[in-house]
Amino acid sequence: MKKKLLMSVFSPIENDGRVKRSITSLSKIYDIYLFSPSDDLNNKYEKKNEVVYISSIISWGRLPTQISLLIFYIELFFYTILIRPKIMYGHDRYLCLATLIISRLFRLKTIYDAHELILPEKNFYLNFSNLLLYKSEKFSLSKFDILISANKERAKVMKKHFDLKFLPLSIRNITQSTIGTVSKKYIIEKYINFVFKRDQKYIVYSGYFAKERGLKFFTDLLNILPKNISLVLIGSGPAQKFINFLKDSNINLYKRIKIINKVPNSHLQDVLSLFDLGLVYYSNKNINNILCSPNKVYEYAHAGLPIIGTDQKTLIELIDGYKIGKTCKQKEKEKSLYEFSKNILEVLENCKYYKLNLKEFTEKHKFHYEQKKLVDAVLQKFET
Repeated sequence: MKKKLLMSVFSPIENDGRVKRSITSLSKIYDIYLFSPSDDLNNKYEKKNEVVYISSIISWGRLPTQISLLIFYIELFFYTILIRPKIMYGHDRYLCLATLIISRLFRLKTIYDAHELILPEKNFYLNFSNLLLYKSEKFSLSKFDILISANKERAKVMKKHFDLKFLPLSIRNITQSTIGTVSKKYIIEKYINFVFKRDQKYIVYSGYFAKERGLKFFTDLLNILPKNISLVLIGSGPAQKFINFLKDSNINLYKRIKIINKVPNSHLQDVLSLFDLGLVYYSNKNINNILCSPNKVYEYAHAGLPIIGTDQKTLIELIDGYKIGKTCKQKEKEKSLYEFSKNILEVLENCKYYKLNLKEFTEKHKFHYEQKKLVDAVLQKFET
């Protein structure tokens, strides 16, 4: 009989690919119970593919974060009593201290996955909420049985900054290919609310809608790029208010922007495959962005899209190193806009060349390798 593992994350599982991949990796050796908020009030308990999905009694976004989080912690405590797991696996900063405290109360083995790396820095001050989360990680990280980071660069910083005895296990955000999960007809009918034009090229950004992720920068690009290039945005976030404002302030620009609401991970690559080029943008204002570990690169690659990205070291190694697109230096805004637009046009013109290189890239960056690292670490730590 397999041991029970209770996994938790304070975000909807429907759109969290990293958590889903950890479930896939460990479900063959443990009975996994996943506890998270949900967008679906009517679906509180579901068993699917031998994994039990449990939703919080409060649907995602219905109450202020502090109240939802308190209720979430109380529920997690009681589910630990009911399920009686042998291992607790917490994802992301909200579950760091809670996972440690509950596991100590019930003498459980622990795994913690640090999705982010948000530290106090000289020119980047943490607000009160982020400061509390940082303090909780500072207190807790050294006490977990297995500690995970999103790449080797972050692992090194974590070891030094938090004075850890061991380097955290590096599990990169490499996605599985889901191309062909659903038909093109289904994708267009369900998600696409605009008509494709033969003479148009479509550049796409998928992810969190925030100005620091380049949303305003991308819309400004349209002022430079030819009018036969449209911008597709997939996701949601605070910058959507800015995009909606364009409808009144710059209607001609707004008409070149196509918005698609959040798409489930299992359908995202099929949606992306309809377009011509993928965009990745991170600022250089803090270590979390400088050492970014985006799953977008792998999602675009599986969807067959060449990529234009910013010049973080981790992106240069992937995009320039494998010639699957181009990265652009972050200079003054006008120069950056010019370089981005120039590289977008060049990559679109030589699309076949970059698409040929995507095959080698996806062959060398497979989810299987990250899966094996996690499984081997868990078996060695808990089962030997």
